[in-house]
Amino acid sequence: MSRPSIAIRGWLIAGLVAAAAAAPARAQAPPTVTLEAVRAPLPQVFAQVFTGVGLRYTVPADLSTSIVSAGFRDFSLTDALRFLTQAASDRERVLVYRIVEGEYVFTYVRRDLVEVTASLPATPLREALATIFTGKTHRLTLAPDVPNFPVDLYVRDVRVEQALEAVTRIARTIEPRLSYDWGDEEARVFLADEPRPTLLPLPPGSRTLLRGNRGASAFASRRGGSLVDIDLTATPLREVIRAAVSDGSFSIAIAPDVPDVRISVTLRQASRDDAVITAVRLAAEQQPGIRLVRDGPIYFVAMDPAPPPAE
Repeated sequence: MSRPSIAIRGWLIAGLVAAAAAAPARAQAPPTVTLEAVRAPLPQVFAQVFTGVGLRYTVPADLSTSIVSAGFRDFSLTDALRFLTQAASDRERVLVYRIVEGEYVFTYVRRDLVEVTASLPATPLREALATIFTGKTHRLTLAPDVPNFPVDLYVRDVRVEQALEAVTRIARTIEPRLSYDWGDEEARVFLADEPRPTLLPLPPGSRTLLRGNRGASAFASRRGGSLVDIDLTATPLREVIRAAVSDGSFSIAIAPDVPDVRISVTLRQASRDDAVITAVRLAAEQQPGIRLVRDGPIYFVAMDPAPPPAE
């Protein structure tokens, strides 16, 4: 029996909830979750979470009955739901939710409608944004004054709003006023009246993986992925990174203001992440200030912000 199509405009991906979607009339402390579940059916864990926070919820009749173990202590509800929706999703479907009159309503949607995979080297900004939204549930509206300088973005199985956030953040290194609104059915990209937050410093919870020419021991290596051979001489940094991520094994964005310094790299059967680390480290030796950082599922190559002028 074929699954009926579902209109999902206004549905929210866990961890990407638009603040306006559930903003109360006055500021309230967000609920937190404390839970210890050992090899429990997923529906039971949902029940424990929502009983603990005292909120109503509805799940689809065909909710996955996977057995999970989870330990939360003072987790935000958003983080707890991110774990639960990921556990309930499969290769074809993603569990999403929306808040209707205070009730959390979950449903399954096709994964390809809310995630994006794209390789966008040196792509004009407006074209990159349009590509991210092609065939997705949200429609994109671009203000006429949104610039069109090139950006570099490689994403695989990343939520559309996360890809949009990545593009706007790297683009702000050139146009600080670039901003967007994420509505129920539409994403609107425009130039704000005032500068928006810059790419660096990253928000709390982000990870600095490589700064300057220091070692990269903090980088969480993805062992078990495909390996790469690289033998490039005096090659621009962006071209080396493109070779390192050519299999689409992880997501990375390069800020437009990062100098495209030429480096020479020879690697044999190296992991893709080690290849990126090596490329950025070599570039940073020539151009101090280049950083490799991570925020959520996306890695960023960016420049340290300029220090404030001395008084």
